[in-house]
Amino acid sequence: MDQMLTGLMAYDPSEVTLLLGGWAPYGFATDTKITITKTSDIIVPYSGTDGDVSLALQRNKLGTLTLSLQATSGANDVITAYHEQMYLTREVAFPVYMEDPRGFIINTIGWIQSQGENTIGSEVTSIDWVIGLKDCTLVRGTTAISLNSIQGITI
Repeated sequence: MDQMLTGLMAYDPSEVTLLLGGWAPYGFATDTKITITKTSDIIVPYSGTDGDVSLALQRNKLGTLTLSLQATSGANDVITAYHEQMYLTREVAFPVYMEDPRGFIINTIGWIQSQGENTIGSEVTSIDWVIGLKDCTLVRGTTAISLNSIQGITI
């Protein structure tokens, strides 16, 4: 069976837009640039002793955005300054906006949740900053089209 192309356009990670408090980080690490992770499952199944199943919709939209930067990137200094400023001003949250060329968008509130380890050695390593997200739902411009296509599902 012949395999089909997933699209006619090539994906270019340099076209991803990421803004933290209006500022665009730079000096990303090799391979992984940004990882979005939801804190909890969207649906939690429950099975009774007789096998009856109930599904609970979770309203928790919290998540994280892990930002992988080269250890030599000056962007680490900027994020560290954000971090230090939080202790002085107690202002801990900032706007987070991400858009990628496939049309996925996140527009929410974020905070510096943790700093990754900084390894010092003979090679340039990466530092993974974890940004907490109030709502890590990936919104896509074609969501309405996708929803219309699944309306015919019967239970």
